[in-house]
Amino acid sequence: LVAPPPAAPTAAGEDPGPANDAGSDGDGDERGGSEPVDGRSEPRPIDATYAGWCAPGDGAMCAFVDPDEGKFLCAPGSALRPAAWFPCVDDGGSLVHFSAVVRCDPDLTAVLPGVLTKTDVIEETIPNPTDGTKRTRSRRAFNYVSGGVPVQAHQMVLAVGTFAARKIPTSDAHRDKFAAAARAEEEDKEEEAAKNDADGANARFHQYLDNAAESTAHSSTHALLCPPCHADDELPAAASCATSALKSFETYLGRPFPYPGGLTFCFVPPDALPVSMDLRLPAMLGAGVTILSTDRLGHPLSAADLVTSRTAIAECAARQLFGGFLEPREDTDAWLAEGLASYMAGACYVSSLMGADELKYQRAREVEAVVECDDGDALPPLASPSARIWARGRSACGASAEEVKARAVGEARARGEDPNAVAALEHARDIAPASKPPRPPAPGVDTLLRYKAVAVVEMLERKLGEEGMQKVIRKLASLQGKAPGAESLQEAAIAASKATKAAKEKAAAAAEAAKTEGADESANAAAKEKAAATAREQLQREHQESIAYHALAESPARFLRSRVFLNLCRQNATMTKADMSAFNARWIEGCGCPRLTAAYTFRKTRRQELLFAIKLDGCLAAAAADRVAWSKNPKVSVTVRIQENDLPPSDHAVSLSAHDRAYVLMPLQLVTKPKDRRTIARQQEAAMRRQQQAMEAGKANPDNLDAMAAAEVLQWECPVSWVRVDPEGEWLAKVVLPSAQQGLEGMITKQLMSERPADPAAQMWAIRFLRERAENGSTSAVNALLQCAEDPKTFCRVRAEAAMALGACACDGTQRSNLALSSVTRTYRRRRCDSRTGLPKPTDLADFAAAIVDEGLVTALGLPRAPPESTNGWDDADDAWVTPTECVDLLVDALNHTESDGDPHDSSSLIAAAIHALGRARPATLDGVLRITRAIAGRMRENATICGVGGRAHEGGRRVMVAGMLALRTLLERLPPLPESIRAANEAKKAIEAAGGANGEGAPGVRRRRSAAPGSGGGGDDEEAEEKARLSAVAVGAVVAECVATARSFVADGVGIDPCPAVRRAAVALQFGIEASHGGPCGVARALAFATLACKAERSGGVRAAILWDARDALLYSYPDAPAQLAALTTSSGTSGPSGTSGTGTGTSGAPDPKPDRHGFDVFEWTAVSLRIASRRAGAETATAALAVMRAASGLDHHDYPHERDLDDLKAREVARDAVLAGAAQAANDIEDEADEAERAERRRKKEEKAKARAEKEERRARKEERRARRRAAEAAAAAEAAA
Repeated sequence: LVAPPPAAPTAAGEDPGPANDAGSDGDGDERGGSEPVDGRSEPRPIDATYAGWCAPGDGAMCAFVDPDEGKFLCAPGSALRPAAWFPCVDDGGSLVHFSAVVRCDPDLTAVLPGVLTKTDVIEETIPNPTDGTKRTRSRRAFNYVSGGVPVQAHQMVLAVGTFAARKIPTSDAHRDKFAAAARAEEEDKEEEAAKNDADGANARFHQYLDNAAESTAHSSTHALLCPPCHADDELPAAASCATSALKSFETYLGRPFPYPGGLTFCFVPPDALPVSMDLRLPAMLGAGVTILSTDRLGHPLSAADLVTSRTAIAECAARQLFGGFLEPREDTDAWLAEGLASYMAGACYVSSLMGADELKYQRAREVEAVVECDDGDALPPLASPSARIWARGRSACGASAEEVKARAVGEARARGEDPNAVAALEHARDIAPASKPPRPPAPGVDTLLRYKAVAVVEMLERKLGEEGMQKVIRKLASLQGKAPGAESLQEAAIAASKATKAAKEKAAAAAEAAKTEGADESANAAAKEKAAATAREQLQREHQESIAYHALAESPARFLRSRVFLNLCRQNATMTKADMSAFNARWIEGCGCPRLTAAYTFRKTRRQELLFAIKLDGCLAAAAADRVAWSKNPKVSVTVRIQENDLPPSDHAVSLSAHDRAYVLMPLQLVTKPKDRRTIARQQEAAMRRQQQAMEAGKANPDNLDAMAAAEVLQWECPVSWVRVDPEGEWLAKVVLPSAQQGLEGMITKQLMSERPADPAAQMWAIRFLRERAENGSTSAVNALLQCAEDPKTFCRVRAEAAMALGACACDGTQRSNLALSSVTRTYRRRRCDSRTGLPKPTDLADFAAAIVDEGLVTALGLPRAPPESTNGWDDADDAWVTPTECVDLLVDALNHTESDGDPHDSSSLIAAAIHALGRARPATLDGVLRITRAIAGRMRENATICGVGGRAHEGGRRVMVAGMLALRTLLERLPPLPESIRAANEAKKAIEAAGGANGEGAPGVRRRRSAAPGSGGGGDDEEAEEKARLSAVAVGAVVAECVATARSFVADGVGIDPCPAVRRAAVALQFGIEASHGGPCGVARALAFATLACKAERSGGVRAAILWDARDALLYSYPDAPAQLAALTTSSGTSGPSGTSGTGTGTSGAPDPKPDRHGFDVFEWTAVSLRIASRRAGAETATAALAVMRAASGLDHHDYPHERDLDDLKAREVARDAVLAGAAQAANDIEDEADEAERAERRRKKEEKAKARAEKEERRARKEERRARRRAAEAAAAAEAAA
């Protein structure tokens, strides 16, 4: 590894940033000099075209040297491909055994997958390039073998550095499992060595094999390694966490981890890790080796860092099984690996470490984020190729070549292309598998997809139960244990391949022998018969090889498949094939989260019932997914849980599918019998009397009297305490209740405070509902939130959420808003302030739950809003609100006077919460802006001098500095632009001086007094107002200039200089905000150029990608008009030229000013060229971020899909969605037409029946008249005969 000196500028537009390390991707350099690491002095020259980015061929490794922590190296580098750092066949279907030797300096330690057999100290002789002499140096060799478990090439990772180690003994079951594997591997290698070396000269190799077998069978241990500066405090805490996590996992799985050498957790400085900081779990996973950042080490005195560290270690350990040893078979199975790993980490370790409420709270927050963002476009389906959340965007390679070709041919036919050409192109995979670079998704998409994967697994767990899900996971984990040590299927495939090769050679030789005909006819016939027999044997061997390969590819023994997992779930649950098919179509293959809108009321009858109404709706993607799910299973329902007074809760199933997205009205029968009317009347009278007595005694709020009395009366009339829709979380949907409906608030309050055991997810939903009620004017909702925030029996994070909701309710200056504001400030003062002085008390953070509530209260102080009393020069007229002065004073005092006298615990999390709250605040006066800026700057200078318990390079130790930079950026975005403020201030000063000189008065105050004197006329008021406006402009200019200067001072100390990557990243974000908000017409272009320049000069590959993603987010959300400004720069520069004019380049007098346009165009052109180079050469993650920045700057779309393939997948999903909805609409029209036709046929049938009945009636009448006429005639004849 060579760290060359910084390269000088070689061309116009290129920056003088540090060049790349030879073979190290430029992701790290030696700080403080250019001395070579291994003695070499001549670095490889760097092409100026790629200055600051990776030159072609780099990206193999990432190196970093720190004078305090030591030297470190990680592989792979930013290329994230195994073929970039060692020759291999990068194919997921190729499982191989390996042996490796790593030589390094004696003070370094090398970590590789497999089993460490031995370490040797060797002497090397190297020539001196200056005088040609030779010198000897000592090297340390680390010997590793696979230990009986084959691995893929991409599972090979390397970490070399100055480490302090801590060993954890493995379980007895782990040692017993791999003893036989080690012996089998030893016998195979000895047999192979005997064939190659029959005379026994390779004694060294035989000794190596003996050491390998002994180490594998008897000396395997789990290990944790970190820099020596973290060995005393952080490493023991991490070792304790790893011990507990691994023990809980082995107990849950019923078997040890499948790696013979144990698991190794290697912590390296973040500058040596080429993984983006934005990932939910920034780590590199190998076969039994996990490389993490030292930011994931938690100090025992920092509770927040400990929680983060323990969760990260547990999830990394779980990913060694799901996602490491058991890999997804295809890209559509990537969600399963991540979902199962996070689920097992939470169920086995997080819930036991921090309690079940903590896990439920985290899962509820994750589900809330997914529901809010999944609109069908922002997130792809879990079973989509765009959902690449495994191995940082790596494509899964478990599918066979035949399946890949068949899928490609089918897609080609669907697109109307030639399938033969596609099949020929895909056939290259059979000949030479290519090592393709990964395509990581956007960090936001990656995090939300992981959240959704865990949510889907937990939805299945609720259907199976905890024991059922444990059986399924044990089944998946036990499939890989059929043949301990080596994969039986892999061995069969290798044996079949060797047999096929031998049969081919034998058949070829027999065919050549049969072609040569001799004089002996019997010999010729025998040769031909032998050739035919060998040909038949060749065909048989090829068939057996195909069967063995397909058995390997189809086997879940090393690959995870969604179909196998869902079948196992269905077998262990009371689910039919239709139920599981509908579940898969809705939540795995479909996207978009629906919305469940519900309402209910009590109806008193003889059998009391709750009249319940619910409707299912949502985005178009959700509607299409619902249609597909209903077509597979028409019986879709949602569970409604009703809690009656003094009775256990009861669940009711409400069907949704039969009503086709219309409201479902269903009466739910209650168990409680109705009360007598006279009893209800007496209870109502008693309630009103108690409320009146309480009001007279001063124990109740008169404004809340009617609401409390109505709640008591409703409780007596209605026996239902509360109602919950989808209580078990079987729907990934947003539940909406009408906040204006009367009677629901009392039920929600009862659920929030009285449900036992309490469900944090239900409590968070109740807090959101009460917040909506409070914002609509409900005082009782404010009291309910206050009661929840002060209740010591409620979970601490729920109390913090209630406090923040209480602060957000104070938003309009009404009496209810003032009540919420006074509740927040009063509670904060009682908990955190000294009653005698009013200043914050010294911290006492021994109780972590109390510290979380205090942070929630501090955050709540920054949320209240009030209408401004007067309009200042820097107020935004479109969004006029200010933070109450009382809240600003409390937060400033919290920063200036919070001390940790005698408290050893780290208080940086509490201080950072106060800084974030001040950053969101909008003070009512300019003096408040200066106080906020100076308070934040004071804490940042203190943190720069005395960092937190994690150290200067630790993200937790510099939490205050990062929070301060982000808060200053938010504050500066709300101030008027600096050039306009300075220009307005200068004009105001000139006007004041001119007015003072014209009147012969030097001081503006004298003029103001004279103009306000009696009898001066109405013009004095106007002059005084003008003078106040001028003075205000001067004050605004001074305040904005001081704030910008303060922010720039921290940027100068942070960008590229600070040892903490998080601080460097925050400094770039702060400078981006300064340039974009206060840089004039070219501010956005300058901001993008600065971010690109800082990215090129950054030594950490993870920070590079994070800087570009921050720039992309700022362009999309903070500065939505940035694409238009950049387009105006390019248009004006391209059309007007050096002497042209444009709207953005004119000054205040209207004269053309072409320099800003030309300057902005040149800056933006340089940025665009640099980003285009980065998208091709800067590594997988940085290239993806560069593509996203270019799309955001061009204003193409707001989707997090920087890759063209992902955009094509999005368009294909939209077409499929429209087709489903169109088909559903056509089906509905067909059903309607059929109904109309049936109705018309029924009317025709009834008409014909009526006509037939009328005809029959007329026929009967005619026959009756005929009979009557005959009778009359007979009577007349008889009468005539009688008369005669």
